[in-house]
Amino acid sequence: MASNYSPVIAIDGGGTSCDAALFIHDKCVDKVVTGPANIHVDATRAKHNIVAAVTELITRHDLELEKVMVAGGCAGMGIAQAQHEIEQWQHPFAQFALTTDAHVAAMGANLGANCHTLIVGTGSCALTLHQGRLKQTGGHGCLLGDDASGAWLGQELLRYCLLASDGLTDSSELIEAGFDFIGTRISAEIVGQYHSLDSALLASLAPIVFEHIGDDELANHIVAQGVDYLMHLQAHLQSQIELPCFAYGGIWQAYQKCEIQDLNVFQTPKSDPLYGAYLFGLSEFGIDS
Repeated sequence: MASNYSPVIAIDGGGTSCDAALFIHDKCVDKVVTGPANIHVDATRAKHNIVAAVTELITRHDLELEKVMVAGGCAGMGIAQAQHEIEQWQHPFAQFALTTDAHVAAMGANLGANCHTLIVGTGSCALTLHQGRLKQTGGHGCLLGDDASGAWLGQELLRYCLLASDGLTDSSELIEAGFDFIGTRISAEIVGQYHSLDSALLASLAPIVFEHIGDDELANHIVAQGVDYLMHLQAHLQSQIELPCFAYGGIWQAYQKCEIQDLNVFQTPKSDPLYGAYLFGLSEFGIDS
């Protein structure tokens, strides 16, 4: 096996950003963030942002692009088309291995040991890591799933804004805040802005929902629906096999700030997806840690 002194750049690519970390001597020495890296939504953009992140790190630390090992997880990699796209990519790195963002999140959550992991960010899904095998639940994209995620929260807010625009429901402080953020209350203009159902664009509306928790019945209702889904998902996973259950992600942190007692069943991850990506890289590249 190779020495554990081999530099590895770990990637955690989501619908909103691509996080990258340089590991040397088994320690994270630097991090950078670039743009979205959902392989299924926009593979060209994702690959560009991965290369941009790696390039920034190697430039800072006087490394060579063609000699660096890069490993990680990206949103959308559970889709066969996205996997094919990556397999065909003539990447510029010495070695490259990519899996799903959920996989590296699960690896980081319990340091590679058996567990359930919920990832609640731009999208959402759960992953069970048991005896080296992975099973994903949910995570079907913002059009068909990703309940409780940032994209789902944003889509729910947009739906109510459109209902209010058409006079089919009363407005509220949350809906008015949505109109202000969007910049229009005309339904055709709203649809024109969001017709592509870009997950990152939808998720940009999510903070507005959390800002109105407690004061707005609609905000309370939407967040309660999200919590119900997360609790149902957790119960389902534990009914399959009882394992430690972790949760993390940008939107998960927003749920936590609501101080909802039911969510205490989830444990705080022992590490983050970037460290999980690093562990994945060690395994894929045959590096002895």
